[in-house]
Amino acid sequence: MDVLVGIGRPGAGDDAAGVALARLLRRRKPAGWTVFAAEANPENFVGAIARLAPRKVVLVDACEMGCAPGTVKELRADGTTGGAFGTHAPDMGMFEAFLADCVPGTKMRLVGIQPETLAPGPMSRPVRDAVRRLAACAAGG
Repeated sequence: MDVLVGIGRPGAGDDAAGVALARLLRRRKPAGWTVFAAEANPENFVGAIARLAPRKVVLVDACEMGCAPGTVKELRADGTTGGAFGTHAPDMGMFEAFLADCVPGTKMRLVGIQPETLAPGPMSRPVRDAVRRLAACAAGG
């Protein structure tokens, strides 16, 4: 079984991307996935994730990467992603390291979506499209 953790702040523009993806996947119920819409507090889900003992955990958040809005990249927690960082504290890299300590042997993936805006309101079209693409990928395997 795999776990997806959507991180973000609903209502804060593109910062809602990770949570929007999680909510979309929960409706689609892809086989082999457990999905958490963690909002800005992914640390609150560590116990539940650890009890599942997943083979893979995918963390998804809006991340400033200096790319075109809606760009999706797999990030590395060691900071060698060209300065990418999440929009929350603690950042995704720190959370990934903490989660890896709590769930040893689990493969961790960090996925960033380049935001266009973090202003209050709906997600931008490029980020909405990226969320839909990611949902289709997860639903297909």
